[in-house]
Amino acid sequence: MNRMIVRQVRGSISLPRMTLLFSVLALVLAWLTGFASPALVLDLQSQQGLSWWRWFTAHWVHSDVEHLVWNVLALFILGILFENRLKGFYFTVIILSSLMIDVWFVLINPYYSAYCGLSGVLNAIMASGLVVYWKKSRDMVVPLILLAVVIKISVEWLIGGALFTQTTWAAVPQAHLIGLTVGVFVGMFAKTPDSQYKKGFAVIMSTGKTVS
Repeated sequence: MNRMIVRQVRGSISLPRMTLLFSVLALVLAWLTGFASPALVLDLQSQQGLSWWRWFTAHWVHSDVEHLVWNVLALFILGILFENRLKGFYFTVIILSSLMIDVWFVLINPYYSAYCGLSGVLNAIMASGLVVYWKKSRDMVVPLILLAVVIKISVEWLIGGALFTQTTWAAVPQAHLIGLTVGVFVGMFAKTPDSQYKKGFAVIMSTGKTVS
């Protein structure tokens, strides 16, 4: 039984190359420029704080070591689960969520003067992957997970900080919510004809029950 599970998981998960590339990018930026580099974050108070490259780089620089480690770890896990299942939509959800968060920050945001970090994009990846899985499986665990994430974001919005981490810069729950919304939208429209997606992800979510 255990061998069968391993074969199913191996058949449903392959090396997330784009995730590895983006993870290396985040680590290299931290190594070369330090944390929250003034040249790479979005900054409403700087004369050049909205330069075109910042609309991309702001999501890949972090405020401190804890911020970097947690985000890169989460990206790696989500990439293993979803990159090869979302196919081209994986890149789409990263770019679209980044852009929508940037637009909100620049045009609507009344709270923050500068922005960096990947959390909003991570919420988008998670939501899109879960929605694609739900479309194939109708597993009611998925709506419960998404509801739990919405509750977490709402609580963080109310208390003005992250529930599980303490970073140098304040958490931005609005960006998390935008990412989640974009992810759901992309997931609903994504077409992934991978017949093993349901099997592989279901094995991961219920490995303990299957093994026993």
